[in-house]
Amino acid sequence: MALDAIQSVERAKKEEKKTPAERSVRPPRHGFERDERGRLYQTHFDLRRRAFYGVYDWISASRDLGSFEHRLAGEFGGVWETYDDQDKHRHRHQFVQARAGINPTEVHGLLYGYDRGRADAEPTFRLVEFLTPQADRYDLFLNLGTGVRVGRMRYEPNQDNYQLLIDVFQGHLNWEFLQNRDQGLEDYLLLRVGAGVGVALGSERDFDLYAYPEVGLEGAWTIDERGLTQMTMHAAYRHIWEDAGLEHDRAHARVNVERVLFSLNDMPVSAFAEVGVAYRSGPLFDAGALNYQATLGGRISFLSPPRPDYAPQPSTD
Repeated sequence: MALDAIQSVERAKKEEKKTPAERSVRPPRHGFERDERGRLYQTHFDLRRRAFYGVYDWISASRDLGSFEHRLAGEFGGVWETYDDQDKHRHRHQFVQARAGINPTEVHGLLYGYDRGRADAEPTFRLVEFLTPQADRYDLFLNLGTGVRVGRMRYEPNQDNYQLLIDVFQGHLNWEFLQNRDQGLEDYLLLRVGAGVGVALGSERDFDLYAYPEVGLEGAWTIDERGLTQMTMHAAYRHIWEDAGLEHDRAHARVNVERVLFSLNDMPVSAFAEVGVAYRSGPLFDAGALNYQATLGGRISFLSPPRPDYAPQPSTD
């Protein structure tokens, strides 16, 4: 209490020493604050609108957890999401993303991805149950959206061999069965169904074409109003047919958490942690390879504006 009183007096003295011009400084806009000298600094960040670079310890464990492999990994990419309040659509863009580990070298990348989230004004189905004295109505919103992936690739080693899989194009349909409509569809959980085509090459194969159907589950959540913490999850399964007559399967599931720790010149620096499991069969993995993965490290983000203010605005009537 005594310390608070002393600090209050010191703040009052500093206020008295300010010139009229300093006292008339406009309040900072949303997502920023001013220090005692009136200088702006950013306090809110939108991790869905940024370019980023990350450095990690990429850990892989065998099926029986009998061996662990640590690799230095780097990652870069860009994301940009916008919400149109008129048509209730959220546009999610991913740009030039890649993660690469060394010893052995493994690379995952994406040239461009797009998904459109939507919030239907009226329910697609209305269910009324009459099992209780008071009939209850339940609304089901399908909230169907579309999406594409262009240039998704994986470079995979296995002992002295390697293969490169390039998904040239994938189109899909998203059903967002959980949404946060009060915050611009920023938080969501969706079911995805799609199909794509690609090319495969490697040390033990020729130039092969392939096609696949894919089903997946994806979600993202921002934990606090300043946008400092977010969690995402992604799971997918695909069955691949190659023109050489081969068939094989791919599946993965992962979840990650990112927390901004501090900012450097208004560039947020965050801790990043991810855990997951992956399954691969087919060329180089004839018996099927199941492994567990963890990624621990940090990220620095660029060009990240403040997270939008989703608080209800007071009426002017």
